[in-house]
Amino acid sequence: MANIIVANVILGISSLISVITMQFKDKRQILIGMILVNTVALFSFLILKKYSAIIVCLIATVQTYIKYKFDQKNKNVPIIIQVILIVISILSGILTFKTWFDILPVASLVFYILSVLQSKEKNFRLYTLGKVSGWIIYDFYAKAYTGFIFYICILISTIIAIIRYDIKRESVIKVCEDS
Repeated sequence: MANIIVANVILGISSLISVITMQFKDKRQILIGMILVNTVALFSFLILKKYSAIIVCLIATVQTYIKYKFDQKNKNVPIIIQVILIVISILSGILTFKTWFDILPVASLVFYILSVLQSKEKNFRLYTLGKVSGWIIYDFYAKAYTGFIFYICILISTIIAIIRYDIKRESVIKVCEDS
């Protein structure tokens, strides 16, 4: 029982960082935030012994770091690296599969990989909606209740960010173009 409480506190910290990260406007800040989010979440799933989620967090951390480094050089991540990361994600899901719920972190990871590879923050936030949906269900199953609650907060935060930065911004641009 103590392990579940400690893991939930750690996952809560990770989720809080994620809620804050979704409100960043700059892509580099978002990537740094997501590296931190995944690293902290990894420790919570390690305590819960949820191996598919551990692997997912590890891959997500490495993938985000790779994207960050390519962005620093103003280059795109090569397609081969993207494909390798997705294949590794799927293979990790197969290797750690115990229940049908174990598919959710892998599906969320694929959404995550696709989100991080986006050059526009708008697309990043849209893929985040898919990622978060899978984690909401998985965290409830894994008894990571703090994660479940905070992923709902992340979902709401992401929707707010989409409205603030993407929908309102597009409306302003369209009005300016029509003038």
